Order: sequence, then structure tokens, then C-alpha cells
Amino acid sequence: MEGATESSVETISGLRDELVEANAKAEKATERLEELRSHAKKTLGSEKEKAAALKEAQAELSSLREDTEARTKLLGQRDALESQVSLLRERKAAMEEQLVTERADTAKSTLAQQLTESLQENEASQELNKSLQEEITALKEQLEAQTADREAESKVNVEFDEVEAKQKLGDLLLETRVITKEQLDEVLTERREGIDHGKIGQAFIDKGFATEDVVVQALAHQMEVPFLRIEHNSIRHEAIRMISERMAENHVCIPIRVENERLVVAMQNPMDLIAIEDIERIGGYPVDPVVATPSNIREAIATYYQGKKSTL
Repeated sequence: MEGATESSVETISGLRDELVEANAKAEKATERLEELRSHAKKTLGSEKEKAAALKEAQAELSSLREDTEARTKLLGQRDALESQVSLLRERKAAMEEQLVTERADTAKSTLAQQLTESLQENEASQELNKSLQEEITALKEQLEAQTADREAESKVNVEFDEVEAKQKLGDLLLETRVITKEQLDEVLTERREGIDHGKIGQAFIDKGFATEDVVVQALAHQMEVPFLRIEHNSIRHEAIRMISERMAENHVCIPIRVENERLVVAMQNPMDLIAIEDIERIGGYPVDPVVATPSNIREAIATYYQGKKSTL
């Protein structure tokens, strides 16, 4: 469009030059006509010569008029071209303004999209960070709790080693400062009055005076049998195959490993001779019992026999 505009301007400029030239010729022709008329009056004596000179002047004037009309027509074309050039310039300016507006709108749209995507990514990052922080906090709390439990159990184990074996469970827990004299008296009174006929260790657990781990450790010390906390990868799969899941559930026990031609079995009650005999007969190895909490044993049975998810 810009090239067309420049071409039109050049055409108009050329027409203007031609018009100026034509006007100059017309003025010269007029002067010439006057000269001829004057000369005709002075030198031509006869009417015939005057007529010829006049005819010649008229012909020249007619030619000049035609030339002037052509120039006038060209001027009209010039005006039309100028009007067209003006329209082209206006259209060019409008299109340039539209182009600037569209570019600005496109830039705004792109910027808005980029800003939206950035905000979405930032929100997702914040959510992920929050989730990770919560998981880290939960893991820290779990680790601290496990550490505290292990430290408490370790302290109880040391204290159990310092007291005499074969001591009554209540006295053992009292002497190791797991329970108080008032708590022991409360449990013994209920047993004497027939309120509680269960095992005394379970009574301490049910009342919240001691944890299951501590009571079972005390029982292990009392029976002079090792205490075992079953953890991840502590059980060998070849040992699991020694007895069935049904036998493990019935006797609340689980094989741990074969060691020195003997089968180590975690049991709720290591004094259960019938269970030991059944395991030896089925497994084909002499049994070395260790004590574990019933909940720990049942969780291990669910994990290794039933494939359930656990925290072992």
C-alpha cells in the first residue's frame, strides 16, 4: 500500500509540471496571435492575406484550446488521484493503528496467560511443599515417639536385669518403678473382690498403668525367656513355611528363623508346652521360644501370611 501511495504522488507531481508548461505555451500563443493580428493589419494589404493569417491564427488558437482542455482533464485526474492518495493514507494510518492495538492486545493476552500459568504452578508448588512438610512432621513425630518408646523399654530392661528372677509380676513392675504402690493395690483389691478375674498383666495394661511392651518384657524376665520386638525383615521366609497360618493364629506365635539347627519362635506364652510340641512335630526342628507382644505377633502373621500392609 505504501508503494502505491508513493507512485500516485509521483504521477501527480508530473501532471503539475505538464500543466505549468501548457499554461506557458498558451500565454505564448496568445502573444503570438496578437503579433499576427498586428502584423496582418500592418503588412497585409489585401483581404485574402488577412483571411489567411486569421485562419492560421484561429487554427493555432483551436490547437491551443484542445491542449488546454487536455490539461484541464489531467488536472481533474490529478484531483481524483490526490483524493485517492488521501484515502489510501487514511486507510494506512487506520491499519497501522489497528495493528498496534492488536499487538498490544496479543501481548496483554500472552502476559495474562503466562501470569495465570505462573500462579497455577506457584499454587501447586505451595501445595506440594505443604504436603511434604506435613509428611516430614508426621515422620519426625513418629520417629520421636519410637525413640522415646525404645528408650523407655531399654531403661525397663536394665532395671529388670537388676531385680531377682521368679518375682511376682506386680512386685516386679513396682520395684522397677513402672507402676506405683497405689496402682498395684488397686489391681490386687479388684482381684480379691472378684471384679477382675483376668491375667494381672492385662489388668495393668487395661487400666493404662503400663504398656503392653513393658508388661510382656516383665513377663519375659520373670520366665527367664528372651524378649523380642518383631521388626521389618527380622523374619526369614524359610522359617515362615515351617508352620501353617492356622497354627500360628491358634497358638499366637510365629517362626522367626532357623539358627544352629533350632527354630526360633516368637510366642505369646513360651510356657505353652503343647504349642511347642506341635511346632516341633510339624517344623521338624527343636524350638527355642522367645517372647513378643500378642499385638506384634498378630501384625506379623497378617504381614507374612496374608500379605497385608503393616508398620513392621
